[in-house]
Amino acid sequence: MEPARAKRRTSRQVRRAAIAALIERERWQVVDSAAWEVLRNAFSTVSESTLRHDLLASGFPLQPMVEGVRFDTLEELARSLTALAECERRAAETARNGMISPARKCVLEARRKAEAVLRNPSVSAEKHEAMEEKFLWLRTWLENPELFVDWAPLRLRQIRNRRDGSPHPML
Repeated sequence: MEPARAKRRTSRQVRRAAIAALIERERWQVVDSAAWEVLRNAFSTVSESTLRHDLLASGFPLQPMVEGVRFDTLEELARSLTALAECERRAAETARNGMISPARKCVLEARRKAEAVLRNPSVSAEKHEAMEEKFLWLRTWLENPELFVDWAPLRLRQIRNRRDGSPHPML
């Protein structure tokens, strides 16, 4: 017989069920910025990263600004940064001079996290190498988001076609 506690739902499971119920009740097709604010207010004791992780794990479609920058694989990094580049392009068309777009803020925050990993001496050499590559991607996006859209697939192809045949740690 299984222990009684194994039958109880974890707080994460309960929270994810509550998120799903709220999304269903509101009939959101995609979690956009407005829906994100409602979720943040409804789950105010949960960190943004935990809430975002719960949404991603549950498979709900997220607007690029809600999804943020994904570090899972280089393909996910390319996809999320490409989506943010489109947001940046649209924001640049309407933005006032001197303002930083929400997409740029998102990528700047991701770069800050990558820099923290790169400065951490306890990070393994493999993780450090993978984060150096990701940092290059973030820096390239920040230098020219429109160029990034064409650069990312070329960079992925280059990594896959390395002469030594060794796979990149993040592919």
